[in-house]
Amino acid sequence: TAIREAKCEKVLFCQNHYYVFRGLAPGASWNDYGFSSYLCVSEPIRQALKTWIGVDAHVVRPCIDTVFFAEKPARKDGLITLAGMPRKGGDTLRLVQGLLAAQGWAKAAGVSWLLIDGMRREQVAAALSMSHIFVSSSRFEGLGLPPLEAMAASCLVVGFAAGGGLDYASPENGVWVQDDDPWALATALKQTIIALHDAQTRPALLAKCAAGQATARTYSRERFEHDLLAFWSSRL
Repeated sequence: TAIREAKCEKVLFCQNHYYVFRGLAPGASWNDYGFSSYLCVSEPIRQALKTWIGVDAHVVRPCIDTVFFAEKPARKDGLITLAGMPRKGGDTLRLVQGLLAAQGWAKAAGVSWLLIDGMRREQVAAALSMSHIFVSSSRFEGLGLPPLEAMAASCLVVGFAAGGGLDYASPENGVWVQDDDPWALATALKQTIIALHDAQTRPALLAKCAAGQATARTYSRERFEHDLLAFWSSRL
C-alpha cells in the first residue's frame, strides 16, 4: 500500500523475472503501482517484462570482480577437476555426480570434484582457478553470475543456462544443455571429459574457454557504471 500511494517517481529494479510477482497478492501486477521506469540485469528479463507486463525495461548488467581474472596456477595434466555449487541446483548436482560415478567411470577417467560452498569471494576464485570444468546446475536465474565467474577463471562451463544465462550463453563459449535435464548434463560432461583427454579434440574445448573468458570481460565495471549513470542521468 505504501508503494502504491507514494507520490515520488518510482523505479522497479528486477533481478530475477522468475520471482517478479513474489510479495504481490494473487492477480495483482506491478503495473498497478505507478512505476515510471523499470531496470533489470539481463536481456531475458527485459524480454519477459515486455511480454508479460508490457513495459520497456532498461538493462544494466552487473560487473564481474577482477579477482576472478587472476593468474591461474598450472593445472595437472591427466586429472580433470569439476567445480560445482551445491546451493545452485544441489539435487541435480548430486544426481550428476552419481551418474558419472556409476560403474566406476569417473574414477577411471581421472575425475575429481571440488564443491564450492560457504567460501569467501577470494576462495571461490581460487577454487575455480584450480578447476577445468564448471558444472552449471542452476535453475530459474535472472542472469546467473557463477558461470560468468567460472568463465573469467578460464573454466569450461558445461550445463544449464537456467533462463537468465541466455544473456551470454552461446555454442562458442560453453557446452550448454537443455535446462533441468540432469541426464543430458551427465552425458555432456562425460563427452567433454573424454574430449579433454584427446589431443585432437582438446584444442576446440580450450577455444571455448578462451571465448568464455572474453565473454566474461564484457561484464566490466566500466560498462556497468556507464549504463547505470546513463539510466539515472536521463531521469534527473
